[in-house]
Amino acid sequence: MTKLNTSKTNIDKAVKYIGKKIIMATPMTRLEYNKYRNWEVPEDENPEDEGYLVEYIDGGKANHPNHKGYISWSPKDVFERAYKQYQTWSDRVAFELSELEANHKKLQSALQSDNKPFDKEAEEALRLQDSVMKLYINILRLRLNAVVTHGVDQNMPLAIALLALQSGHAIARKGWNGKRMYVVKQIPAEIDVDTIPKMQSLPQSAKTLLVGTGTSIKYTNQMLLIQENGRADSWIPSSSDLFAEDWFIVWASDYIHTKAEPMANDVSTTADKETTGKTSDKTND
Repeated sequence: MTKLNTSKTNIDKAVKYIGKKIIMATPMTRLEYNKYRNWEVPEDENPEDEGYLVEYIDGGKANHPNHKGYISWSPKDVFERAYKQYQTWSDRVAFELSELEANHKKLQSALQSDNKPFDKEAEEALRLQDSVMKLYINILRLRLNAVVTHGVDQNMPLAIALLALQSGHAIARKGWNGKRMYVVKQIPAEIDVDTIPKMQSLPQSAKTLLVGTGTSIKYTNQMLLIQENGRADSWIPSSSDLFAEDWFIVWASDYIHTKAEPMANDVSTTADKETTGKTSDKTND
């Protein structure tokens, strides 16, 4: 058996790298892997060590006739710290989420440190990064929750809720007094002059002016607060709405199937006509 070379050679010149790969892996002990390669297990290694045969499928010249990619062996603990199983798209999202949450936790620790290794200007940029990472974390959680729980227990800032609103979803806050209220964004549309006389929502004076001047109506970025009884009011977020982090998506299937009960995310216990009739002062906070 060749004696292990313990000289440093160029090891003291090693530098740090980071990378990501998609691989194929098969559970295999050290002994099984060495037999597969027609090798002998070195005397100073345990043949019963658990691990994985790893095949790199995104690069590397094949080094075994049964494989298209480069193969090697990795100890079980090393492998499972570095890789997560990826069978479905939700596995991929869950892995991305766990990595992002871990990195976000490190960033928050750095920002809360008494001995920050960066200047004030860098700190402001990192605080902005912190906010963006929170938004991204919420989006990934939303993707997973939409499949598993239809958004139950969502808590998101308005920035994320607005993205959902723009995509056509209805949104609401847990902190609103009124039960089963939600906000929607109207789809931009143009009402031509011939249709205007038939509109019920316009007074006759407006119809006469529009038709007389040959002017069509162009709906753009309007938001409506829709109440349980169907009443719809134009909605603008209050300052409390702007900074709240209890927004959630109202899933139509949950609303329809549980119409007799409050929505899953609704924590309201009281709602009167005076409160639900307002569009800018609806919160408990």
